[in-house]
Amino acid sequence: FNILIHILNACLVWIIILHLQERAKKLDRKNGDEILDNIDKFFAALAGAIFISHPVLTSGVAYIFQRNGLLCTFFYLTALYALIKAFPIGQSTNRKWVVVFCGAYLLSIWSKETGITFIAVAFIFHWLFRSPTEAQDWRRWFYPLSGVCIFSLAMAFWQMVHIPISKRTVYGNWTVWQNIMTQWNVVMKYLSLILWPHPDRLNIDHDFPITLSIDDNQAWLSGLVLIVLLGFGFWCIKKHRLMA
Repeated sequence: FNILIHILNACLVWIIILHLQERAKKLDRKNGDEILDNIDKFFAALAGAIFISHPVLTSGVAYIFQRNGLLCTFFYLTALYALIKAFPIGQSTNRKWVVVFCGAYLLSIWSKETGITFIAVAFIFHWLFRSPTEAQDWRRWFYPLSGVCIFSLAMAFWQMVHIPISKRTVYGNWTVWQNIMTQWNVVMKYLSLILWPHPDRLNIDHDFPITLSIDDNQAWLSGLVLIVLLGFGFWCIKKHRLMA
């Protein structure tokens, strides 16, 4: 069953990239009949192939207790696909896909708390891939959905602040800020595994030391690299939407 979900996720990656490529061309060239060329289709298929075969995802597929991550990914990608279909360029909002988007988003959160980060993906999509001529229709349907996402994020943050962190960890008074700094190292670790998935570096359970200050565990370096990546994304906005 895990393998089946993983295959579906790879197919969603392929289809989503195809739709984003098509959408980007329509917005950049103002041509509603833009057809993707073979190179675009090749890179979309390549992305799906890398996703389905990358070694870093082995533990997520091979172990049954990782199914929550697979299901979260499936509903996460389904929500993104539904978001694309709900707001087509040059057409009115598709209400059926809005419902699918809401349902998939909630199922993603219920599968794993990581699903709450979809609010960032939704806003980035809204920022980069919305047609300027459709602002009113977007405000009617997209902003209420964003409100639901923000409410979910606020509830999660409230829980992190008001529930003593010592009850959930063995590190005592572990603050929200220390949690965020630790996540910088986690993100950088997995980015390095994507670029260099050597068997010696792959493990089902990675141990990340808790970062108690900005100087601990090279947190400053991880934060700096992430800021550079974000800056590169902003720089690419006008040059290449999909790259951004």
